[in-house]
Amino acid sequence: MEDKVSIEDWQLKIKKYLELENVSVLAGAGTSFHIGAPTIRTVPKDLKGKCQKEIETYFGKDADPSYEDLFNCLQAELFIKEKKKGDTEDIKNSITEIQKWLFENCNTEKIKLQDSYKNDKNLICNRYYYHEAFIKKLLQRPINLKRANLFTTNYDMAFDYALDNLGVHYINGFQ
Repeated sequence: MEDKVSIEDWQLKIKKYLELENVSVLAGAGTSFHIGAPTIRTVPKDLKGKCQKEIETYFGKDADPSYEDLFNCLQAELFIKEKKKGDTEDIKNSITEIQKWLFENCNTEKIKLQDSYKNDKNLICNRYYYHEAFIKKLLQRPINLKRANLFTTNYDMAFDYALDNLGVHYINGFQ
């Protein structure tokens, strides 16, 4: 028989973790999926058609690589071609195309909520409601404890917008 953990049990576990001296959180793409941010575990369908030639070149005909694996291959090929003084126009165009797709599809200010969340009153009022709620929990740690660290692998800026909305100073690694 499977032991099912209740929501209350999870909440208690998380509360206990947040009371530890050192707390670091690593948040991935799943934390923004509900607001429409793409997951890039594989190359998304609408991008795949635009770069099928590159996918087949690097991975084979029926391959389903991650966005990052594809981008890494393009970057590596560009580096090699530049070192050999070869023609880089096609590869630069491919890189530009997938970067453009990423920037357009990770703009959480413009993308649509996932269908299953379209009636969530919290998100209708503030699409970063859950990000902000999580950040508030991190900020409510007792003052005798070190500040929590929040790291994200997301391309979207949902946590950045949530932190801005809350007026929280943060380091995004780029400024």
